[in-house]
Amino acid sequence: MNRIKLFLALFTAVAVFSVLLFFVVILLLRNGLPPVLDLPPENSSERIMEGSPTDGPDPDTAPFSMPEEALPKETEQTEAPLQAEPASKDPVNLQETDVYTFLQGPRSWKTRVDWSGSWCKMILADQEFGAFGCGLCDLANIYGTLTPYDCSPIDMYYFAQEASGYKPVSGVGAIDWPDLKKTLKAVGISSSLKRKDKSYEKFRDAFAQGITAIVLVCSANDSTYWENVSGHYVNIWLYDPTDETVLLADSGNPEHNRQRIPLRYVYDAMKTSSRYQYLLVTSVDPDGNTWKHDGIDIRWKKPRYYSGD
Repeated sequence: MNRIKLFLALFTAVAVFSVLLFFVVILLLRNGLPPVLDLPPENSSERIMEGSPTDGPDPDTAPFSMPEEALPKETEQTEAPLQAEPASKDPVNLQETDVYTFLQGPRSWKTRVDWSGSWCKMILADQEFGAFGCGLCDLANIYGTLTPYDCSPIDMYYFAQEASGYKPVSGVGAIDWPDLKKTLKAVGISSSLKRKDKSYEKFRDAFAQGITAIVLVCSANDSTYWENVSGHYVNIWLYDPTDETVLLADSGNPEHNRQRIPLRYVYDAMKTSSRYQYLLVTSVDPDGNTWKHDGIDIRWKKPRYYSGD
C-alpha cells in the first residue's frame, strides 16, 4: 500500500514537472531564445579569462560600432555622378561654321531657311518678333558662338529682361544699347559701347582688336548694301585683313546672312542719329556666366554643320 502511494506521488510530481517544463519552453519560444555567445574557436590560443585585462575597451561600456564588413564600400556610388562643365570655346580660332547667325523674320521661317525658327512668327509685346528682334538675335548669336552653351532668340528675349532694364512694350520692342551691354555682362562677355570712329581706318583697327560687334546700320547714311532700312542691328565676325572683309550675321535678310562683305560697307552705313553706333565685344570670362542656359527647345531649322544638341 505504501509502495502504491509512493508511486502515485512520484508519478504526480513527474507529471507536474513535465507540464511546467512544457510551459517554460512555450514562453521561451514566444519571447526568443537567449543569444549564443561568440566564443573563440576551440583550437585558438586566445582566451579571455574572467577579470583579466584586455587591449580594448570594456565591451559592455564601449560605444557600438558596425563591423567593418558591413560598412558601405567607398567604391559604391549612391548618387549620380556630377556632369562635367562644357569646355570653353576659343574666340581667337573661330571658324565660319562656329558662328551662330539667327534669322528673325516670318519669310525666313516660311521657307525654312537655315537659322530661322518659329520665334519669327511669335507675337510678343503686341507685335511680331520679326519686327523688333534683330538685337536679340545678335545677342543669341554671340552667346552661342562664344560660350559652350546655346539658346534661341526667344530664350534671349526673356533672359534680357531679367538681366537688364529691357522692357518691351507695344510698339517699342527693340532692345537698347545699355541693355545689350548689361545682358552680355550677365553671361560673362565684356563689351564697350562706341560712337562712329572719325575714320574708317580707326574703326577697322578697333574692330580687328575685338572679337565681334553689334552695329546699327541705316540706309539714310549709306545705301550701298542696305536699302530701305531705317535702323537695324547687324552682327559682324571674323575680320580678314587680306581683303578687309567680315562675316555678316544679318537677322533681317536671309540673302545677306552669312555673306562676307567689305567692312567698309558697315562703317559707311552706321546710323549716326543714334547715341551709339556699335558695341564691341572685347573678352569672355567663362566664370562670369550667370545664366548657363543650354539647348534650343523651340522648332527651328538647323544647318547641317550645327554642332549643338
